[in-house]
Amino acid sequence: MRPEDSFLDLDGDSVSFVDISLLIESYLGHLPENWEARSIAELEALKLPAAAAREEHRPRRFAVAAMVAFSLLAVGEASLQMRHYLKTGRSAAALLTGSGAMVFNKDWGLTTYRPHFSRTVLSNGGRFDVNSLGFRSPEIAAAPQANELRVVVAGASTVSGAYAATNQDTFPSLLEQRLRQQMPSRPVNVVNAGIEGYTLDDIERLVERALIGLKPAAVVIYPGFNDMSGICRAARSHEKPAHAPQPSLPRWMLTREILAKNTVSLREPPVRAAVVDPAQHMTDGYAARLDAIVGRLQSAGIVPVLMTVARATKHERQPGSVQLAQTALFYNPCLDLAGLLKASAMYNRAIANVARQRRTALVDLARAMPGGRDYFVDGGHFTARGERFTADYLFRSMYSQPELARGLGIPQRMEVASGGAFTSKEK
Repeated sequence: MRPEDSFLDLDGDSVSFVDISLLIESYLGHLPENWEARSIAELEALKLPAAAAREEHRPRRFAVAAMVAFSLLAVGEASLQMRHYLKTGRSAAALLTGSGAMVFNKDWGLTTYRPHFSRTVLSNGGRFDVNSLGFRSPEIAAAPQANELRVVVAGASTVSGAYAATNQDTFPSLLEQRLRQQMPSRPVNVVNAGIEGYTLDDIERLVERALIGLKPAAVVIYPGFNDMSGICRAARSHEKPAHAPQPSLPRWMLTREILAKNTVSLREPPVRAAVVDPAQHMTDGYAARLDAIVGRLQSAGIVPVLMTVARATKHERQPGSVQLAQTALFYNPCLDLAGLLKASAMYNRAIANVARQRRTALVDLARAMPGGRDYFVDGGHFTARGERFTADYLFRSMYSQPELARGLGIPQRMEVASGGAFTSKEK
């Protein structure tokens, strides 16, 4: 064969026509018209322009692919933001415009809900209303009325009612309703001072800078498990630093969070790569801070009430345990399910020990409350049934513990009806 020969010159036939045409198309990236009459040299000359054309189209194809991927991400993120707005009444747009649900209180040095914030939660027909202090609670006077029973419940998102349809469906409000029913002639106010994301450090500052000034008879502390993230921080402090930061989506994007949260169950099991023993990384700081809060309340003449923190998962073999715990596993990436349960038990023991050492009331909700989806939306947030159970159990504890009943100035009940409501018999 010579460069000036063509397929026809070389007596190509119908048997080899298809094979040769496929080879030329593969070589050039396209099949030129009338290729069979063109010389080998002519076809070879088409190679460089064809390669250049492919190189020219490659960035265009990449740009198109990038635009399609970005569009899908944008549409997905927009739908997630809308879903979040329908569920909570909040959106990224509100955050960007400075009208979001959270705001920094300079006087307290704390983040609270935005005073007078109000949103309709379209997904369940409920509302999220905030008073002038930044609490999901009705307005409260600066000083108690004569003979008023004023109780404050402090904590994080479980106290504020992350999944409660309205303020009235949160367990502090349900507690208030039960107390008013039992004492119709006495003013009763239960203030919901739960703020999502709060740790014991935040609760301590809130007690010192705001709650003591409200002069309540008692402050109920339901600390939640946001402090548990300290275990993973302590574990990371012993690791070698990464060579370079890894690219990631912005933290406000729900796409980033929902993908990570909803794939936890796919990663459990196998055992997570960075599992640590919580006992090796939990410090005494948690108990010390809780003890300081109790001591400060007692010094102010306010009755401290400590509650252990209930969990949806009671044991590892409980059906659906990983699915219920996946949010907690997402926020505590160094723990597996066994480590999560162990850490929960450790924190609850610390709460009970502080209550015993300080001789103050303990409401052991963790022991009394059943787990599972009837009572929990996820690892620690309550369903409507869970909110009612918590309010009922706290209500019964107030009446059944003599020292707590005396501290609150309420009559101690002696009998409980079969349905769980207290009788009117007084001690």
